[in-house]
Amino acid sequence: MAGSELLSDKAIRAAIKDAETSGKARKVSDGAGLVLDARPTGVGWWRLRYWLTGKERMLSLGTYPDTSLSQARARRDEARRQVAAGTDPSELRKADKAAQAQVAKAEALEEAGLPPEGSFEAVARDWLATVHAGKVSEGHHTRTRLRLEQDVFPWIGRRPLAEVDAPELLAVLRRVEARGAIETAHRVKDACGQVFRYGIATGACARNPAADLRDALRPVQARHHAALTEPAEVAKLMRAAADYAGQAVTRAALLLSPLLLLRPGELRHIEWAWIDLDAGMLTVPGARFKRTNPDKAERPPHP
Repeated sequence: MAGSELLSDKAIRAAIKDAETSGKARKVSDGAGLVLDARPTGVGWWRLRYWLTGKERMLSLGTYPDTSLSQARARRDEARRQVAAGTDPSELRKADKAAQAQVAKAEALEEAGLPPEGSFEAVARDWLATVHAGKVSEGHHTRTRLRLEQDVFPWIGRRPLAEVDAPELLAVLRRVEARGAIETAHRVKDACGQVFRYGIATGACARNPAADLRDALRPVQARHHAALTEPAEVAKLMRAAADYAGQAVTRAALLLSPLLLLRPGELRHIEWAWIDLDAGMLTVPGARFKRTNPDKAERPPHP
């Protein structure tokens, strides 16, 4: 660049030696804003002074001799072209460093077997741990996690949550439908919807595509559990339970079931602390009810 190449390697070495000898920093200019800041430590810093939007700014271009005079000039010229185009080279460098750091972080997560930040799987696992686990039973939480791990993560787990759209999510659910698990497909959709709602709240996405799939899945066919409705059939069942000659624990459970009207799991896990023989009372704690965790904590026991 005409009128700007004022320095030579000899002049640079002399400036650095002078700074070391005097113990004071010394600045020498190459022109067009390029300056060598010679330090008493024996290092010369290349700086570029430039103006943008009427303000003076400074950009570091490396150190001498790691960055040679010709390299410093090339970097100066490139930065001046960016300034001429209205771009701040300092901000551009910051953006590049941030992008490189993001890539390095993603590679580190991938190497550790973890999903990328902001991906469907990352947000879903955060939701499972911070929200879902505190609202439902341990078994319900485990079932939801397994459904996501088996039916969703392999297909869209690494995708940015904000980029997953309704057709892409529907394709995931169609795979579940294809194996005849219609009810599971609906449950997976509901879980995905909660993940997207959590993503909206945390800023990971802007909308919930699961809401657009309300009528896209095959309906679940209602199934009624088997039940005895005829008195004669109920009496036959009661007599069969009374005649049961197997294990004593099983016989006791069969006889207690119609008297206590408990669910099988509650009946199997009855504790002596629940029973008041003098009052003839069995009290089931609210924590044992089939409800969400907050409901269990607030519900009174069931006598």
